[in-house]
Amino acid sequence: MRERLEQALETAWTRKGRFALLLLDLDGFKQVNDAYGHSAGDELLRESALRLLHVLREGEVMARMGGDEFAVLLTDAAGDESVAAAAAQRILFALRMPFDLGVGRQASISVSLGCAIYPSDGTDAETLLRRADLALYAAKSAGRDRYLRFRGEFEMAAQKQKQLLESVEQALREGRLTLAYQPIVSIGGDPARPAVVGVEALLRMQHPQLGLIAAAEFASVLDHGRLARPIGRFVLDQALTQGALWRAEGLNLHVAVNISAEHLLAPEFLDDLHQALHNHPGFSAVGLMLEITESAPLRNLQQARQVLQDCQDLGLNVALDDFGTGAASLTYLQQLPAQSIKIDQSFVRDMVNDPKDFAIVSAVVTAANLLGLEAIGEGAETLEHLSVLAAMDCTLAQGYAIARPMPADAVATWVQTWVRPAPNLRAAAFPKEVEVAQLRRVERLQQAVRGEVPFPDHVLDVAAENQCHLGLWLGGQGRLYYGRDSRYAVLLEQHAQIHDLARQAKAALDLGDLGEARRLGQDVEELSAIVLQGIRDLSAARQAELNRV
Repeated sequence: MRERLEQALETAWTRKGRFALLLLDLDGFKQVNDAYGHSAGDELLRESALRLLHVLREGEVMARMGGDEFAVLLTDAAGDESVAAAAAQRILFALRMPFDLGVGRQASISVSLGCAIYPSDGTDAETLLRRADLALYAAKSAGRDRYLRFRGEFEMAAQKQKQLLESVEQALREGRLTLAYQPIVSIGGDPARPAVVGVEALLRMQHPQLGLIAAAEFASVLDHGRLARPIGRFVLDQALTQGALWRAEGLNLHVAVNISAEHLLAPEFLDDLHQALHNHPGFSAVGLMLEITESAPLRNLQQARQVLQDCQDLGLNVALDDFGTGAASLTYLQQLPAQSIKIDQSFVRDMVNDPKDFAIVSAVVTAANLLGLEAIGEGAETLEHLSVLAAMDCTLAQGYAIARPMPADAVATWVQTWVRPAPNLRAAAFPKEVEVAQLRRVERLQQAVRGEVPFPDHVLDVAAENQCHLGLWLGGQGRLYYGRDSRYAVLLEQHAQIHDLARQAKAALDLGDLGEARRLGQDVEELSAIVLQGIRDLSAARQAELNRV
C-alpha cells in the first residue's frame, strides 16, 4: 500500500488531481478471536477482505495493513470527499451483515473508518497515513461503527496526549507520583469479618501549578506502551512497601492495585510481580489484589487468562474493576479467573433514584453470588447506598460515604476509629417521575381507544408489565423496601391486571368494538389510580414506622 500511495501522490501531483486514503479497523474482531479461536478470527479476516473487494469500484485499491486494519486508496476523481464518504458507507453496510464462521457459528462486527484527502490533508505519504490514522482513532473513540474525515482538532488532541504522556513520565522521574488509599469495608452480616478488609491504592500526581491531581485526569496515557510498565512497577513497589509497614504495625489490610492491560500482557509482567514480592518479604502475596479494568480492552484474552491464573497460583486475588462499563463484561466474567467483581460507581451512584441502575446492580450482585464471587459496590456516597447494597447481599463497599482516598499515614488512625454503620433503610419515596410516566402512559392509552393517536406498540410487548417505569420501580426499589408487606403482592397483581386490560382494549379496538375498548380503557385508568394510591399509602406507613423508632 505504501508503494501505491507514493504512485498516487506522483500522479496527483503531475495531473493536479485529488485522492483519498481510508484506514479502517474491524470493531469487535478481538472478541470474536477470543471467543471462537484464531481459526475463526482468520476466517473473519478473509471474509471481511472479500466483502471489501466486492464493494470497491474501479480506481479503488485495498490492502491489509496488519492485524484487523485495512487501507483503501481512492484514486483520481474518487478523491472527492463526497465520493470517499459514499465508499465508506458501502463498507460500513457490507461489514455490518453477520458473518458465517462455520460449524453453525455466526458473528456480527462493525467497522470504524478514518479518511485523509490529498492535498488538503497532506501532501506526502507519512502525513496522509498519520492523519487518516488520527481520524480512525477519533471514529473509534466516538463510538465506533462510523466514518470520520480528518480535522485539525484531531491533531491538536494527539498533541495534548503527547504532552500529557511526557508530563507523567517527567513526574515519575522526579518522584512526583504518589499513592492515596481508599478503604474497602464489610457491609455484610458476618460479625467475625473485620470491618475494614482492605484499601485500594490510587495513583496521584503532584503538579507544580495544579497541585495534587487524581489519576482520572491522566488515565488516558497510563496504558501507553512507554508508560504502562514503569507505572505498574512503581505502583507495585509503593503499595507493597506500605502494605509491609502496616503489617509490621499489626494492621492486616489487603491492598488492591490497578494494573493496565498493556502491562498485564507484557512479557515482563510476571517477572515484575515476582521481583516486587521478593523485594517486600514482609507482605504476603495473599494480601495483594490485582484490579483489571473491565473498560480497558485486553487484546489477547487467552494470554490474560493464563497470566491471571499464574497470579492466582502465587496466592494473589483478582478483581474485575469498573464492571459493566465495557463491551466485553460477560466475556471477561466467563473467561477470566477472578474472585471479585467491582460494580462500577456509575451504576451504584444513581441506583437509589434510577430503577434501571438498581436492576443492573441487583443483577450483578446476584450473578456474583451465584458464581461464588464477591461483589464490591464502588461509588457508595450515602448511608442509603450502603443500606441498599447490604440489602442486596453485596458484602463489600467503597466510596465517599465510607471515606475519601487518604495518605498512607492517615489510614491506621482511620481504621481504628471507623465504626460500621447500622443498616437504615429509609422509606422509599415514590419518585415523582415514575408517577408522571404512569399517568402519561394511561392518558396515551385513553387517546388511542378514542382513535386520536395510534395504539402504543409497547402494549403488546412480552412481559410489558416488567418494562414500564412503574414495573421497573415495583421490581426494584419497591421490592426492596416493601417486598415483605402483604400489600406489595396485591399491588403487583393489580399492576399486571392493568397491562392485561390494556391488551384487551387493543384486541377490542382491532375488532371494531369501540365501546368495549373505551370501557376497558376506563378500567385501566381506575385501576392505575388505585395502584398509585396504594404505593403512596405504603410509603406513608413505612415513614411513620421509621419515625416511631
